[in-house]
Amino acid sequence: MRKRAKPTASRGTAQSVARSGQFVTALGRGLNIVQVIAAGDEPMGNLEIVERTGLPKATVSRLTYTLWQCGFLHYDSGVGRYHLGPAAVSLGYSTVSGLRIREIALPFMQELAQYSGVAVALGLRDGADMVYIANSRPDSLVTLRLNVGSRVPIISTAMGLAYLNGIDAVERDALIDQVRETDTSNWPVHQKNIERARREIDETGFCTVMGLWKPEVSAVGAFLGTRDGTPPLAVTCGGASFLLDAQKLQQDLGPRLVELTRHVKATLDGR
Repeated sequence: MRKRAKPTASRGTAQSVARSGQFVTALGRGLNIVQVIAAGDEPMGNLEIVERTGLPKATVSRLTYTLWQCGFLHYDSGVGRYHLGPAAVSLGYSTVSGLRIREIALPFMQELAQYSGVAVALGLRDGADMVYIANSRPDSLVTLRLNVGSRVPIISTAMGLAYLNGIDAVERDALIDQVRETDTSNWPVHQKNIERARREIDETGFCTVMGLWKPEVSAVGAFLGTRDGTPPLAVTCGGASFLLDAQKLQQDLGPRLVELTRHVKATLDGR
């Protein structure tokens, strides 16, 4: 009897999975549509989904109808657009709430947020983005307004670069190849930022980003790997650049963020 193929520890590139006999194209396309809508700031119509995914219009129409019927999308007939349906929201909430590390990390994150006066967030990878699964803010009004479910690019944020340089070499190389293939013109800049972050992490355990993602935002990031089967994560502390100069990030918040990851891992391990 032929054995069923088991998932590998890391996902491959779009080209590699498409060549796999185990890949169900229609399912992959449907899930891609859900991801595109989840990542958008506003509900989308079929034409916008076609533009974002590159899929044929007829294919998008059939898939959005199916996803709507299954509850993963909700159709607003008044404007002719889709947004996430209750099935997708419930699935996402169950996934996030089921991560024990999130509940362990939140008290430490809130303590650092209050001390620093800026936001602290925990995230995991989804494609070329990091998705916030926990977020703590200080009482200060001057802070980033990103919430659970917000997405930030891996390649230009402290959280993303910390994650990229913390994962195993196979997944890291596949992700770097994906970035190189999809953003060829900016690859030299991306490569320089990846290498700079790697040097920082090797020396200090964290990396800093000042104005790379957005000119007005500075942040520090650290990798958070565990041994309990939780997916690799990264944590970041950041906010308005006028509040966070290089010295503040490198000498104060960076070491505190690394200490936060140690506390979280120790608590998770029962130490």
